[in-house]
Amino acid sequence: MKHTHVESRSQWDEALGRAGGHTSFLQSYEWGEFQRSVGHEPIRTILPSGTPVQCFRHRIGGLLEYVYAPRLQIREDEIEALVGYVRLKTKAFFLRIEPLEPLMPIGAIGTRSRQPQHTLVLDITPTSEAISGQMHAKTRYNIHLAERKGVSVVREKDVDVFKVLNRETTARDHFRSHQMMYYQRMLECPLTLQFTAYLGRKPLASIICIGYGKIYTYLHGASSNQGRNVMPMYLLQWRAIELAKTQGFIRYDLWGVAPPVPLGDPLSISHHRYTWNREHSFSGITRFKAGFGGEHEMYPGAIEIPVRPTLYRWFRIARRIIR
Repeated sequence: MKHTHVESRSQWDEALGRAGGHTSFLQSYEWGEFQRSVGHEPIRTILPSGTPVQCFRHRIGGLLEYVYAPRLQIREDEIEALVGYVRLKTKAFFLRIEPLEPLMPIGAIGTRSRQPQHTLVLDITPTSEAISGQMHAKTRYNIHLAERKGVSVVREKDVDVFKVLNRETTARDHFRSHQMMYYQRMLECPLTLQFTAYLGRKPLASIICIGYGKIYTYLHGASSNQGRNVMPMYLLQWRAIELAKTQGFIRYDLWGVAPPVPLGDPLSISHHRYTWNREHSFSGITRFKAGFGGEHEMYPGAIEIPVRPTLYRWFRIARRIIR
């Protein structure tokens, strides 16, 4: 059998349906088109074994390129076929895979993942009362506080609102942000939705979520320096959970927390049955997310596989020197 190159949405959705199992939004046709709009051309193929693979072309310094396959359901014995396809269709000198199951084929090298390896996922099939009941008492209190203070939540797609809030957030919390064009294109994706909390006409916080398959995922958030005492982010998450439930999703992914550590670790901190390193860069957001409950899930680390080995060796030498 040969590889099947896929261009049409219907063919891709059919291939994913035949494959079954867990499929991340990162492998959806819509996410592929979003990535195309921000400069990462999607490559969709069905391997000879029947496994569908969506990956993206990324540039390094404007000259070199590699191919990136996130949250990929693939077996180790299928890697060689994928590498051969990437070699045939691109000029990439390595392939980066973030698999759903641990993989380490011959010649592969472990590397950092771009997507979060650790997350908390809520089962939202029970009643709303039951979902609320398994939250930390302080989280429930903060949701009700926001409601009592008159915070309202609007479902919209307004990148200008997100832009203002994101600017305040990055300045306050000192983290790197995507360019605004990235969020604008993301909001143009039919799978995404923005929730914004207002006090009167003042936007206090905003989140971007994406729904695919049976999973609703919280991707990005931003908040104003004003109005934080009325807890708008708590109400935003709750409204997103409520909407996801009414639309038939069964899981809500909080998308990224600090990895768990043993309770006795000298730097450990715990909140609502979850324990992590207090010095981790995700510590603050982990405390916020842990209050909603959910079960910890972990994804394997990423691997890099040489496509053009000589160039890849030189790249690794240069990367070590730069670091």
